[in-house]
Amino acid sequence: MLNKLIAIKDNENIIYVCFYKVLEFGTGGLRGVIGVSINRMNIYTIAKTTQGYFDYINRHFQRPSVAIVYDSKIKSDLFARVAVGVLVANRLEYIFIRN
Repeated sequence: MLNKLIAIKDNENIIYVCFYKVLEFGTGGLRGVIGVSINRMNIYTIAKTTQGYFDYINRHFQRPSVAIVYDSKIKSDLFARVAVGVLVANRLEYIFIRN
């Protein structure tokens, strides 16, 4: 990841596009270009979003459960494993993962 940041260090346009906003979770889930930054899909944005989701369901449901599903999109399986890791670290008791 450091190499990718170094590669864009002199390109103000790419830096702006990558960092001008945080990648948003919408009705279709978390969608975006895979890459480095807060406005791209990567393991860090997946982990941060999953933590926020866990915090929400943990506050609003007595015994929350989560289903993690992934498909053939690039890195979908990796992102699913990252999400599961965050939920396991939070001791979520019921996690279902499916390809």
